[in-house]
Amino acid sequence: MLQPLKRRNLYEYVIEQVKAHIADNDLRPGDRLPTENELAEKLEVSRSSVREAMKALQVMGVVSTRPRIGCVVRALDMKALAEHLSFRFEVDQASLYELLEARQLLETAVMPLVIERATEDHFAKMEESLRLHKQQIDEGATGVDADIGFHEALFEAAGNKVLQGFSEIIKEFFTGLRRLRLASRQLALETLAEHNAIYRAIRSGNVDDAREEMCKHLQRYLTTDAIRNTTVSRGRPSDLTVVPR
Repeated sequence: MLQPLKRRNLYEYVIEQVKAHIADNDLRPGDRLPTENELAEKLEVSRSSVREAMKALQVMGVVSTRPRIGCVVRALDMKALAEHLSFRFEVDQASLYELLEARQLLETAVMPLVIERATEDHFAKMEESLRLHKQQIDEGATGVDADIGFHEALFEAAGNKVLQGFSEIIKEFFTGLRRLRLASRQLALETLAEHNAIYRAIRSGNVDDAREEMCKHLQRYLTTDAIRNTTVSRGRPSDLTVVPR
């Protein structure tokens, strides 16, 4: 229930009350919130304080505005969350090694779900990523886009929307690798071979093999000195080059 003002900082107070209103009333994405006038009246604050709070909630991704409807609860936007986390990683000087370590744990853990739930459509997407990866390498590129596509296909096959959303965060992890200029044809070919091994293990339905192949695939990056000694740095080019072992 919305409560009248008991605190000094008005817009923070309104934010707190709107969040409580959403939780207490079990509101879902798309559900309407009280109007600006209603909030101002019930919370005994000015409309300007409500406007300031709602703008902050929009930035947080809690609410959004719709024409002729007003403010509604916003669905979780994993892409926006990924961008926010990536920025925080930079500010906090998170190392690329730490990000890849977390990614290794996540992608090996998801293998049982992938094997249990993958359909022929999912397998087709994996195969298309592998085909595109080879094509890009043959054309002289590193195949980063196809590389990302393969990992996205795995998360999609897991059949879990939250896990699938993490693929957006995985994209941000790859941003750091792009800046390390993974331009080696040898490394690109090794990556493709590892993806093929992961795919074959998933196709065979062997969870242990799938986990092992994924772990080996990502472990190669974790044992690279350039990765160990590099912090996440969005928008700043790096002179480092990852050299295959």
